[in-house]
Amino acid sequence: MHLTRTWGGILLFFAANLRAANLDAAGLTNIPSSEAFTFAVLGDNRGDDSGDQPPAFRQVLQAVDHAAPAFVLDSGDMIYGHTPDEARVRDQWRRYREAIMPLHAAMFHVPGNHDLWDEPSARIYQELWGKTYYAFDFGNSRFIGLDTETANGRLGEEQLRWLEQQFDFLTQTNVFVFLHRPLFPVDGGIGSSLDKFPAERDRAHALFVRNRKRIRGVFAGHEHLYNFQERDGVRYYISGGGGAPLYTAPELGGFHHFLLVRVQGDQVEITLNKISAPVRALQPPRRIAPGESLESWTQGLFWYAWDRTANIELTPDIASAGRRALRLNFDLAQYAWPVLALSLASPLNFTPFQAFSLDLYLPTNSGSFVVTPAIQGTTKHEAPPVHVNPGWNTIKTELDAAWLPSAERSNVTAVEWSLSGEGNSSQGYAVFDNLRASRRRTNAEPATELLESWERPLLWRVFDETVHAEIVPAKGLGEHGLRLHLNFAEGNQPVLFARLNPPWDLSAVKALVLLLDEPGVDANLTIDLSLRAKEVDFTSPSVQIRRGTQQLRLDVTSGWLPQKALAAVDQIGFNVRCNSTNWTGTLTFERLDAASR
Repeated sequence: MHLTRTWGGILLFFAANLRAANLDAAGLTNIPSSEAFTFAVLGDNRGDDSGDQPPAFRQVLQAVDHAAPAFVLDSGDMIYGHTPDEARVRDQWRRYREAIMPLHAAMFHVPGNHDLWDEPSARIYQELWGKTYYAFDFGNSRFIGLDTETANGRLGEEQLRWLEQQFDFLTQTNVFVFLHRPLFPVDGGIGSSLDKFPAERDRAHALFVRNRKRIRGVFAGHEHLYNFQERDGVRYYISGGGGAPLYTAPELGGFHHFLLVRVQGDQVEITLNKISAPVRALQPPRRIAPGESLESWTQGLFWYAWDRTANIELTPDIASAGRRALRLNFDLAQYAWPVLALSLASPLNFTPFQAFSLDLYLPTNSGSFVVTPAIQGTTKHEAPPVHVNPGWNTIKTELDAAWLPSAERSNVTAVEWSLSGEGNSSQGYAVFDNLRASRRRTNAEPATELLESWERPLLWRVFDETVHAEIVPAKGLGEHGLRLHLNFAEGNQPVLFARLNPPWDLSAVKALVLLLDEPGVDANLTIDLSLRAKEVDFTSPSVQIRRGTQQLRLDVTSGWLPQKALAAVDQIGFNVRCNSTNWTGTLTFERLDAASR
């Protein structure tokens, strides 16, 4: 029998009277098996090496407390750790315990790689929290916490045997498993999760598959994002958004959050609760007609928000000119200086320009902000800050001023605008429109040039930020194309994606046809189509990319995309893969069309 201690109590899963007594010791009294209950799941709240707990973690805890669950499962990485200084480790644990003290629910932990990394850290962990893997029963459910850290990222034979024993003579209706490193990572945890030990991973997965009628969820962290996937009838969740720095863009799951699980008999409902910047509500889906051209990439610069707690989207709700503008959503409690940035694949020469101007709108209840423009040449140069108030503002930045050396104006690689609040609310948004540059007057040239109006139908983005993108003349059927400059040594999982609002109803569509140009450099490139509906990703089989201009047909009715999701797709993405980890080259997207059945 494997014992563990949590909140000073020992949890024994054999013998109901001992289980109840130890739940009491954890601050939790057991309930009848017929009674409904809720619990929360979170993971990866740790901050940086200063040891401070992030503001986002405190926001998550407040939201969890408001939901009033019976208890919380924490999948690890509670502190930063990784220091030989025992006093610093204990101080980090002190700060963590102080952060969770206001929470009314009991917490059950398993270690992450930032909590347990060597023998001294393991000793401290067990001193504070007890054994590193255990099981307990509550109501009609069994909860199994696993340790992926003591054996350096694996479960180990002893723990696997113990795990298998948990399903012997099982009488509980539901089983929930939580651990730090996921079985099937999707992002930065690939190669450092249980996928590194496929024999052990497959053994655990096979056990879960055999018991899939009772396994209601396997919860992991490690990757600082949210992801859900179902494999062979087993529901796997990565919930690593407890407050730690995020790994990916918000559109790809990079947002702080927790899961709330409601259990009533054999009915289990798992709800994602985001603690993130607000976005525009989704409109009713738009039915896509067969033969419709969905994108021709004729215009657009590649903008992104920094940091990843912020996000950007096109908005038709308000614009200073035209029908659309760009909306930057932010949460100042998580990051106090949201930034709208433009990264240029080909540097621009600003020497002919005297100034550039941008229209910026703040809602009436937002308070005032300070906006600081900046230009990246050889180094970054910040312009004088500008005070802006609710309503429309025009921010004009003189390029001939002393803040920007003349030598830097001919090789501009990035432009940005950072915002800092002055008494405004924690969550909000700003709208950007009508970016223009004023030229030095000559008889042959206009005085003002419009650089960006955000009138495009979709706002495409690339992750990660090592990928540069630009609009170029097309070689195939289109007039223009979106060229991605890829370097798999720097970013090995490039994704081109766009949020769809209104969502697409693809019920009448058989396939999406993508026109691509690959310039003929030796590489083994593949691409797959990723469609998201209600925070669930569905990914098509991979298709080989040949050399030259080509049409790729990506079937959306071959079984990988459920009909319910097909009718309300709210995000589209293309994942590019390469069998070489150091390949560099370009890939140009020229057209995207809907094909009939």
